Amino acid sequence: MQVATKYKMEAKSLKLVNYSSSNLRSAWNISDALKNKVINPWSISSDNVQLIEEDDVVYDYDGLENYNSANLVGVLAISVVFGSILSILGEEGKPVVELVGCIFKVMMKMVDLFIWFTPFGILSIIAGNLTGMKDIKGSMESLAKYIVTMLIGSLIHGIVILPGIYFLLLRRNPFRLLVRMSKALLTAFGTASSSSTMAIALSDLETKHKVDSRISQFIIPVGTIINKGGSGMYNAVSAIYIAQTQHGFTMNIGSAVVLCLASTIGSVVAAPVPGSAPIVSKTIVLQAIGIRSADISLILAVDWLVSRISTPLNVWGNCVGSAIIEHLSSDDLSDLTESRNSNRCVNGKVQGEDNVAMKISEADDDITEITDDHDIV
Repeated sequence: MQVATKYKMEAKSLKLVNYSSSNLRSAWNISDALKNKVINPWSISSDNVQLIEEDDVVYDYDGLENYNSANLVGVLAISVVFGSILSILGEEGKPVVELVGCIFKVMMKMVDLFIWFTPFGILSIIAGNLTGMKDIKGSMESLAKYIVTMLIGSLIHGIVILPGIYFLLLRRNPFRLLVRMSKALLTAFGTASSSSTMAIALSDLETKHKVDSRISQFIIPVGTIINKGGSGMYNAVSAIYIAQTQHGFTMNIGSAVVLCLASTIGSVVAAPVPGSAPIVSKTIVLQAIGIRSADISLILAVDWLVSRISTPLNVWGNCVGSAIIEHLSSDDLSDLTESRNSNRCVNGKVQGEDNVAMKISEADDDITEITDDHDIV
C-alpha cells in the first residue's frame, strides 16, 4: 500500500465542438463521444452534432489517497542492504552471489529477446494514442519541446558544468580530454549503452590521456552503474513533462527536491543497456512526486533519440571523474608505486643473497665430495 497525491479536475470554461454524424454511427463511438460531454439540443442536424466540452481544465490538489502498487524504492533499499551483508560474509555468501548473478544474466538475455519486439509494441501503442488524440499537432509540438529541453540541458551539463569543474580542479584544457574521448562518446551515441562503451572508454583514457590504470579500471566500471548524470536528467525532464501534460502538475520546492532525489535513485536502478531506463526509472520518479500512473508511450516513442543524448553524457561524466580523481590521488599513487618498487628491490636483494648462499653451499659440497674421493690430506 502506497500513498499518492490526488488531484481534482476543474473546468474553467466550456466550448462547443461539432462532430460529423458519419463518425457517430456505432454505439461505441456515440458512448465515447458523450463521455464527459453534453449534446447541444439546439444544434442537432442530419450532418453534424454539436457537443459541449470542458475547456481550460486545471488540476487542483485534493489530498492524498492510498493505492496498491509495487514499492520499487523499498526493493532497492533492501537489495542494497542484502548485497552489503553478502559482501561482508565473503566465502559463505559466495553461492548466493553466484546464484543471483546467474539469474541476472538470464533476465538480461530475456530482456535482449524482448527488445527485438519492442518496436512493434511501441508502434501499436503510438497508433492507439494518435487515434485518440484531439490535437495531434499540439502533442507533437510539446514532444518536440521536451526533446529540445533535454538537448539543451545535456549541452549545458556536458559542455559547461563538467568542463568547468575539470578546469577549476586541474587547471587544464578540458576540451583536449573531450577530443581524446571522442571515439568512446561516438560509440555511446551509436549504441545508447554505457556498458558497451566501457572497454573503449578504458582504452582511450589509458592510452590517449595517460590515466593511471588503477584509477580508470575502478572508476569507469563503478561509474557506469551509479554515476549516470545524463540518465538522471532524462528521468527528471521526462517526469516533469508527463506530470505537466497529463496531470497539470505544478512544481514547488519540496517536489523539486524529491524529484532530484528520485531521479538519482532511478538512474542507479536502471541497467546501463538500451531500453532499460524509461519504464522502471520513470515509474519510480512519478510515484515519488505523487503520481501513481501515467501514459509514457510518447516517451517510449522518442526514447531511441533521447537515450542517444543521455548516454554520451554518462560516459563523459565518468571520463572527467577518472581524470579528476587521478589528479587528486597523484601523491597517493606515487607513494604506492614507490612502496611497491622498494618491496621488489628488497625481495630481489634477499633472493639474490639466498642464491649466492645456495651457490656457496653447493660449492662446499662439491669440494667435500672431491676430498672424499681423492683422500686429500
